[in-house]
Amino acid sequence: MDERGTHVTRVVDEDDPVTGSLVRDYLNRTPGLADRLAQAGIPVVVFMSADRWDESPAYFELMQRGLDAAIAKHGTAVYVARTTAGYLFKAVRRLLDRHVFPRLACARGVFVGYIAFGEGGVGFCDATGKDWGVRPPSALFDAAISGMMAPYR
Repeated sequence: MDERGTHVTRVVDEDDPVTGSLVRDYLNRTPGLADRLAQAGIPVVVFMSADRWDESPAYFELMQRGLDAAIAKHGTAVYVARTTAGYLFKAVRRLLDRHVFPRLACARGVFVGYIAFGEGGVGFCDATGKDWGVRPPSALFDAAISGMMAPYR
């Protein structure tokens, strides 16, 4: 708890304080969600691809390896990927013929999506590939996190 008695959600951003600050700002705007996470002791972890700036056809496989490494280090958490919009969109275009957006498997916790930086700014794309722009609704996270947090109720 902070000095005001408010629960504080831990945000783990390791070597990416910019994305971490975006996550903290979002949690400040959604205090109900932040409080639920803090009470359960669930951190939000920002992670990157195993090959940080990769735009190869193996983009999603490298993202999965980055997520797996973060899970091994942090355990149960809410995971958010930090990526470059151009690399994400190139990877998605390669898969359009399959009409599927690869979902990352999160063994412990929940993967909610991608914070993507680009020439036009920053945006959020959820785990299913839906682009939510700069202000994703908190209901999106509530739904994703509720299943994970059921044992804490």
